[in-house]
Amino acid sequence: MEGFGNSSFAVGNQLFVSTMKGNLQRLSADGSAWETVRKLDTARFFHRMLPVNEQLLFVGGASMGVGKFDEVEVIDVK
Repeated sequence: MEGFGNSSFAVGNQLFVSTMKGNLQRLSADGSAWETVRKLDTARFFHRMLPVNEQLLFVGGASMGVGKFDEVEVIDVK
C-alpha cells in the first residue's frame, strides 16, 4: 500500500516521491535505492506534489483519519 496514491517529481537532478504514509523519499544518486528524506507533517494520498525552485509543494489529497486537505505543505529540498 505504500505506493498507492503517491506523487513524484524531479527537482534539480533528484527524483522525489511522497508516500501514503507521509514519507518523503529521494532516489539515491546511483538509482539503486530510495532514501527517506523526512516525514511530512500531514500524511496524504491522491495529492499533487509540485516543484517550485528548491521546494516541493504538497497540494490537496486526503487522509483516512482526517479527510480531505485544504492546506498546502511546503518542504525545502536543498
